[in-house]
Amino acid sequence: MKCGISVISNFDKEADNWLAARIGVPTFRILNLKLRPIEKLAAEFLKQFPKDSFIQSRVSVADLEVAAKLEALGFKEVEQLITFEVSILKRRFRRKAQVRSACVGDRERVVEIAGQSFAYSRFHQDPLIPLDVANAIKADWTEAYFDGTRGNEMIVAVNEGQVSGFLLLIENGNKLIIDLIAVDKKLTGKGLASEMVQFVMEHAPSHINAISAGTQKINQASIALYEALSFVPKMHQLTFHKHGAELD
Repeated sequence: MKCGISVISNFDKEADNWLAARIGVPTFRILNLKLRPIEKLAAEFLKQFPKDSFIQSRVSVADLEVAAKLEALGFKEVEQLITFEVSILKRRFRRKAQVRSACVGDRERVVEIAGQSFAYSRFHQDPLIPLDVANAIKADWTEAYFDGTRGNEMIVAVNEGQVSGFLLLIENGNKLIIDLIAVDKKLTGKGLASEMVQFVMEHAPSHINAISAGTQKINQASIALYEALSFVPKMHQLTFHKHGAELD
């Protein structure tokens, strides 16, 4: 989904061609922003990015100076992201729903759920990204699993014979990362998300010792889900978006 990182004097930049194809403008991520005068940073932006660029950055909540520089450059905070983690404990849960690994035949239904079930993502919270585009990003993100280009495993929850939720996993060393999780909006509050996470905790490969999941601070239902399963917060970050390379 991403290209290589270019190291520049005042920051590093990374092109995101996958996201650019969905948003419709050149798309980049900046990292390691230096604490230079705003005028110098603004000039560098105009030099390095097309004027119609969509630019993203994510920093620790403790990195107040960098966050202030981003805001001075016209970035808008769109997300407070909390990353939770739990150590794997091989325990059995009592589940009501059928939970299993996804198969090819689940593709259409999973993509449908992904395109309708997100409200708190950074794309949905950005007022300059149309709702249909934000929904399409999540749908395409999920479909990438079935194309073999994202994720290592997908779990689905089946309710009354129909796939009603999914959980996409990425394996990173001895850790599993919950990349996306969603439940049909008509069935939220029935414990399906919890049962999918429990399934992962039960069936994680022997070399996995932790599960990590990120969610937005405003998504209180998601936070309650992870806390109920003994996840603890490990990292708190701010996500910023900027539409256009010029200084606002």
